[in-house]
Amino acid sequence: MSLSRRLRAIGHLVPPVDTVADVGTDHGLLAEELLLTNKARKVIATDISLPSLKKAEGRLHGLGEDFRGRWEIRLGDGLSVLDEGESQGIILAGMGGLLLKSLLEDAMELVKSQTYILLQPMQGYEALLNYISSQAYEILGLDFVEDGGKYYPLILLTHGGQNTLSWEDFFMFPDFRGYCQLERNRYRQILEEHPAAEGDAMARVRENLKKWEMLYDESGRHC
Repeated sequence: MSLSRRLRAIGHLVPPVDTVADVGTDHGLLAEELLLTNKARKVIATDISLPSLKKAEGRLHGLGEDFRGRWEIRLGDGLSVLDEGESQGIILAGMGGLLLKSLLEDAMELVKSQTYILLQPMQGYEALLNYISSQAYEILGLDFVEDGGKYYPLILLTHGGQNTLSWEDFFMFPDFRGYCQLERNRYRQILEEHPAAEGDAMARVRENLKKWEMLYDESGRHC
């Protein structure tokens, strides 16, 4: 199984630290990449799924004797399996934006102790952007990637400071324009299928269409 473009972008964006927790490691592909590229001396690979964790264990064991003692696996939900002081970076990838928000809120002391947190939501993007903007986070890095016809924002941050975060911050990434086009076309199709529809729901559709048309046009000026 090869590393996806999404996971490769995550591995590229995060800085090197001593120990990284890869939360929701699945098959351990990213954990393996972090070790092979020296982005971490040690990786704690966690997952709520025992079958997934067994696959990750097999993959990491396959790295051989040179990596003995540089990885461990933990079965558990979210950040509950981590203690303060044992990691400097946490990667939360492949989850919904609302779940990511909840995980951060429920383990704030752990979050505050990290050099970085990497967030890669699968959905609920705007809810997560709004949450980050309302909290004391400093944005350390961003990316926006297309992988298999789907689009993903990558957000590298640390607790402390007060940065706002909006879609405009992703204008520099060429794949973001593709996402804007996708969203624009989605709302256009809704209006085409329901040309005479009125009410609050359709008013929101028109508002969103206008927003994504503007973002599509503006992103084209930055690429």
